[in-house]
Amino acid sequence: MKREWLLAALLIISFFDMYLNLRLGFSLIALLNGQKDIGWYSIVEAGIIFSFIYAAIFPVIKWIYFFIILFVLPECGIYIRMNKNYNYRKSLYWLKRKAVKEDNSVLWNACQEEEARLNKISFVFSAAWGILIFSILGCFGASSKSMLIDIIFVLCKNAEDNSFISFVIFLLLSIGLLGHLSILYCSLYPQEKILPYWEDDKNSSS
Repeated sequence: MKREWLLAALLIISFFDMYLNLRLGFSLIALLNGQKDIGWYSIVEAGIIFSFIYAAIFPVIKWIYFFIILFVLPECGIYIRMNKNYNYRKSLYWLKRKAVKEDNSVLWNACQEEEARLNKISFVFSAAWGILIFSILGCFGASSKSMLIDIIFVLCKNAEDNSFISFVIFLLLSIGLLGHLSILYCSLYPQEKILPYWEDDKNSSS
């Protein structure tokens, strides 16, 4: 399973679990066990809220954050950059203009592939933050349970009597946690829309 599909599944589970906890007062586990039931209205409402969060709220928060680190902090002498521009690197905007002007299909396709990669990275970052935030908020509902967190506790509890299973679960959880933390860490830096590009005129302006 690709990482994007896994994160998308966990994102939907964590959001719907949070919605049920905060809105209806029970967890997703209770729904799956048949202890509770919901109507179509709640499903549609959850879909609308989820869409609004990712179409409006998350982009606004992201814009504010990057505005601060790209424009406000540099005024104070603080720079947060993962990648540094150097010679032979060009912005995607400039390279796309160049590709159109020169009818360069190879360069155009390279730019399109890089944009698709950046969009995938952006989704991964947003999903990782969403899983974390929704899981935490789900703990503040009436049932005071988050499905993902509850599953972790159940796995750890059931593995107490078997050292091998306990080691495997601990290893998988550690890898998953470190992977999630690394995604969150990388998301704090702006992903620059630039490509390595070599040409004779290194000093040509964009």
